[in-house]
Amino acid sequence: GMSDISQSLMALAEKYSLDEIALATSDGLLLATSSRTLAAEDIARYCGLYTANPRAQSPGIMFFCVEHKGSSLVGIAKAVGPKLQESRQDLIRETKDILNWWI
Repeated sequence: GMSDISQSLMALAEKYSLDEIALATSDGLLLATSSRTLAAEDIARYCGLYTANPRAQSPGIMFFCVEHKGSSLVGIAKAVGPKLQESRQDLIRETKDILNWWI
C-alpha cells in the first residue's frame, strides 16, 4: 500500500525502530531515504567512510552493502538501541525486497 520507495523505507524504519534508513551509491549519491531531513553531506561522509573501510563503525549507525541490478549500494541505518545488529540480515533482505519492488 505504499506509493513510493521512501514510504516503503519509512515503514521499514518503523518496523526495526530506526531513526532513519537511507540508500546511496558508493560515491554518496542519495537514492532513497526514510527521512525528509537527512543532509546530503552526511550521506556523502557515511558513504566515503564505508567505501574506505567496509567494516567501519560509527555509534548508532549500521552500514551495509546491497547489490541491486549490478550496482553496489550503501545502506545507512541509524538507530538508538543495540538491537539493530541482531536484525541485520532481516533488514538487508527486506531492503533488497523494497529495491526489487520499486526499481
